[in-house]
Amino acid sequence: MKEFWRKHCTSVIAGIMLIAIIVLLYVILTSSSLITGNEAQAEDTNDINDDESTIIPPVDEPLVINEHPRAAASAMGFPSMQTLMGSEDETLLDAWSFLDKIYLIIKTASKDLDFNCASPSLSVAVLDTEGTLLNVALLNSDPKYLSSKITGKGLMLLVNENNKTNLLLFDGEKFSSLAEYPAGDSAKMFLTSSETVFTLSTNQGIYFCTESGNKRLLTSEASNPVEIMQINTSYYLFFENKIIIFDQPTCIAKILPINKTLVSVLPTMIDKNFGFMTVEKEGSLFYSCFYKQTSFSSSTLTADKIIVLGKANKVFLTKSAYGYTFVLSSDSVDILSLDSTLSSPQLVTVKDATSAYSVEAYGTEVYLIAKTTDTVTMIKRSSNTVKTELLKAQEGKVMLCGGKIWAVVDSDDISLILCA
Repeated sequence: MKEFWRKHCTSVIAGIMLIAIIVLLYVILTSSSLITGNEAQAEDTNDINDDESTIIPPVDEPLVINEHPRAAASAMGFPSMQTLMGSEDETLLDAWSFLDKIYLIIKTASKDLDFNCASPSLSVAVLDTEGTLLNVALLNSDPKYLSSKITGKGLMLLVNENNKTNLLLFDGEKFSSLAEYPAGDSAKMFLTSSETVFTLSTNQGIYFCTESGNKRLLTSEASNPVEIMQINTSYYLFFENKIIIFDQPTCIAKILPINKTLVSVLPTMIDKNFGFMTVEKEGSLFYSCFYKQTSFSSSTLTADKIIVLGKANKVFLTKSAYGYTFVLSSDSVDILSLDSTLSSPQLVTVKDATSAYSVEAYGTEVYLIAKTTDTVTMIKRSSNTVKTELLKAQEGKVMLCGGKIWAVVDSDDISLILCA
């Protein structure tokens, strides 16, 4: 045993020392890793704390407000185009032109771009004959829009709010209240030779009102008349199934029934006889009738001339320098022109048009906006039919201003386009 120990003592001692060194290295390395991990964790914690202390709350982007006036520009192949922009979906309620101005009545909720309203509001955009956007005025409330009419005083609007109907006047820059009336569901305004009048449909029936604030319950029916005209001191109210004539000073009324359904009426002169040209329908068949003004003195109304127009869904009537033009809208759009004596018919069919929206006569030419496939198209009827594709939209309106033909189209935005 002693001999074995003497021979192997050195080897055993060397092995023990090797094991000790290995254990010592393991302990040192393990401790170093723990220290490094704790320091790293502390640094991470400090970084997190630093990040939390430097977090900046989100800030809303500044609103972009467009400056007015803004000139129109050529765009999308049109010589002149003006687009009213907003972050919300604006709705075109109506459009009017008078002298050298165009007025667009718009419902908006946009807080930026061309509209700067804090909450949904009725607004009016004013443009000139070059398509320049002059200004956008806000009513700063969102009433129910009923009707409007352009007059020599400015743009008159009827709105229903707070259980009453308000007559507003817009002078090109601001709104002012003219009078209040009973709360109405719908209204129709008309411009007579003396003042603006309107009918107001209420729970009690139809009121006949004037801009000065006068009102009179006219009939218990709920529907507004198709047209109102003034001849001397008498007012002619053309309803779908009857005509009410009453003298304003005496309030004596006369009622004449109509055999067919009245669609539209136009005062005119034919063969030196003043009277009214109408569009009437019976079922899906449309007629045009001319009544002499003297015929309204009898107890029954008889047409002096009757023209069968044909079947349609909708018919427009307008008067041009050539004569009379009827636009029949059905599966196609038919344009029927007659001379001033209701003769010499000319018929043009726009085969790819499916519905007509608006018609305007200028000189011997007639312009209309119709729907073709998924676009709105301007159609000019003169010696030849000329079509101009406008924009993808549901509808539009054509108007004459400053000797120019403009189209107002409501698509994603509201655009005013020079057509001729």
